[in-house]
Amino acid sequence: MFVVFFFKQKTAYEISACLVGSEMCIRDSSYGEYRALLVGVLRQLAEEGGWADFDAELAAISLSALLDGLWLESGLNPATFTPRQGVQICEAWVDGLEAGAHRRFRRAMEAC
Repeated sequence: MFVVFFFKQKTAYEISACLVGSEMCIRDSSYGEYRALLVGVLRQLAEEGGWADFDAELAAISLSALLDGLWLESGLNPATFTPRQGVQICEAWVDGLEAGAHRRFRRAMEAC
């Protein structure tokens, strides 16, 4: 991933190295709480659906990445999609899980 600042490209590692002290702590704390919330909701969905070996943590990362991408896309060009379309995209992701994509988020079996 590259981000351009004043015509100089920086990697995500270089950018994260700039986030120090309280800024990094706030981001890590709020992101962790948000991910934990997603994991809980996705676990509940899996229990209700009877999805064996569903990896809610991995699915939460996927959904969070989708939301982050929508946020970035909207910030770069607010005309790209409407808020309602953003909700529609997220609902389609959940619909995909319920239609069978949950099988793609099975917990990896540990090697012997």
